[in-house]
Amino acid sequence: MNPLRKLPWFFPGLGAFLYLTGMNDEFLHIVGDLWLDVGRWGQTGVVLALLALMAYFTLDALNRRRSAYRSAIRAAHTTRSSNP
Repeated sequence: MNPLRKLPWFFPGLGAFLYLTGMNDEFLHIVGDLWLDVGRWGQTGVVLALLALMAYFTLDALNRRRSAYRSAIRAAHTTRSSNP
């Protein structure tokens, strides 16, 4: 299970942080300048790290869906094979 799901404050806190920083033009300007100063390799690393985090956070849900699909296929197969 996703460890951050166990923390009830994480996603509301993240939403509040993103909302407040989105309203702050000076902070967005600083973030934009830092993003340009990081350079191409740094930006590539940041994007890859974010993609890895997104994959990690969605892995649990994908595994549950895959398991449900396999269970449904297995149940359909046993139902079909038991009826002549």
